Amino acid sequence: MTTTSHPSSSSAALMPLLLPGDILGRVFQYISLKDLGQCAQICRVWNHFLFHDDFTWRCKMEDIGWCIQSLGNSNTSHDTTIANYDNGGCSVSRRTIFRDWILEKSQLANALERGNFMGDCDTKPWLLFGHSKTVRSILEMTSKDGNCNYIVTISDDGEIQYWKLPFESSRPKGKTVPFNLKDRVGTISTAVTTISRDLNSTANVAAIGFKGAIIVQLYWKKEDKGNEDYSLHCRALQNLSGHQGPVRCICDVGSHTLITGCSDGILRVFKLPQKNDLDNGLLVEETGEAQAILQMKGHRSGVNTVSLGCDNNTVLSHGSDQTVRLWNYETGGCLWVFHFDKAVAGTEVIGIRQKEMALFCDSLEQPSMRIMRIPDGKLKKEIKPSSCTLGNSRVCVTCIYDRFLLCGTEDGSLLQFNVDTGEQTHFLDRILRSSVLDLEYLLHDTVLATGEDGHMVVVKILDRVDSVRKAKVKVLRDIALNMRPQRGGLFYSPESSTILVPSSGYLVRAFAFSS
Repeated sequence: MTTTSHPSSSSAALMPLLLPGDILGRVFQYISLKDLGQCAQICRVWNHFLFHDDFTWRCKMEDIGWCIQSLGNSNTSHDTTIANYDNGGCSVSRRTIFRDWILEKSQLANALERGNFMGDCDTKPWLLFGHSKTVRSILEMTSKDGNCNYIVTISDDGEIQYWKLPFESSRPKGKTVPFNLKDRVGTISTAVTTISRDLNSTANVAAIGFKGAIIVQLYWKKEDKGNEDYSLHCRALQNLSGHQGPVRCICDVGSHTLITGCSDGILRVFKLPQKNDLDNGLLVEETGEAQAILQMKGHRSGVNTVSLGCDNNTVLSHGSDQTVRLWNYETGGCLWVFHFDKAVAGTEVIGIRQKEMALFCDSLEQPSMRIMRIPDGKLKKEIKPSSCTLGNSRVCVTCIYDRFLLCGTEDGSLLQFNVDTGEQTHFLDRILRSSVLDLEYLLHDTVLATGEDGHMVVVKILDRVDSVRKAKVKVLRDIALNMRPQRGGLFYSPESSTILVPSSGYLVRAFAFSS
């Protein structure tokens, strides 16, 4: 029998690192998502364990309840869809996306709460020069040798530029990639990374626009034989053909399968041929044209969003005809249709959990949030903000996380509800000086809110203090962007501790935190 000597006082703080992996995994299962994100930043051992322990994240996906949904639509997303958390039914890749999403939110919250801005970028945000049109997508890549990180930006005129991190000045200038997406698909609506990257040095990207959709590959190439420097290049892999109008949304459902939603009301399923050539980073074969293997028809007007359902073979679509439909994308069959009443002027899917979906329903009176059952399309619950709290103001934006729903109003106030009970739990009076443009939960009690005037605040919600449920709040950051930001456009790079915020125009503001 072996014995272990008692550690000295200097090494007592390292005791958690000595726990066996199976015990450490059991401990992490009882820790909240907020604390898991903090644990990943404690030391390399815990960080490595959390990045490779799939079982812990599967359990968390079952317990999390509601989660913010990246829909892959033309208005709000720069990310891959992260839904589909049926009990144990998620693929490892989706749990990986969920894990990275949670850890990134925790790192961003920690940076905004405790980090120190470099220079005076909190009062005078840095500005990225280069684009002359609105930036629609931002992604991060590493250099060919893996030693440097780069930001890649794509504007709606199809221009691709890249920027080395960390930025060398407060006015960095990007380099242009010799390839224009607009020549292939017209004005860009959005671009999303769709296929797994090869060591992050190459990336296959799906771009959608007015004329259709295309899969392109970003890769590094030497300038010439006598020069060791690499520059970023782009080449077309496949045109997703057959669309009879602008493509509005796209969803990566895994297994090299993409689903597009078009203004003609048809959802098209594309199967991307694979090529096992990891040395060149080719995860999609270069075949030129790709035809849809299946068309799903039913919407009488354009498809606005498409997202994963609660099962591995279903997707949810929302159309301009004010219907939400659940499809089996393997057979093409429509499983159910939900029709909204005429008073609803527009709907937006804001979250999905195991067997339910949450929708923000705009109307001529006061917008509401509706909870629907995914298996049968039945309305389960409707949450309407109280007119006593709102007065003459209207709800204009919502977000959802865990078991809480947050609403932003036209007068800059925030309301929080418990989704399970429908009870209003907090009222944050006039946090912003203008109408709330964007909301994002960083943690269950930490919120990032942005106003129409470009004012951004990070607040921590404390206990409510009176019968009106007004809450104490702690303002962690107060930042003036000096521009009107783009809704859903915030991008965070954990490796370089840099935040990018594109405007509704052509500007991109940047904030960097010192290490």
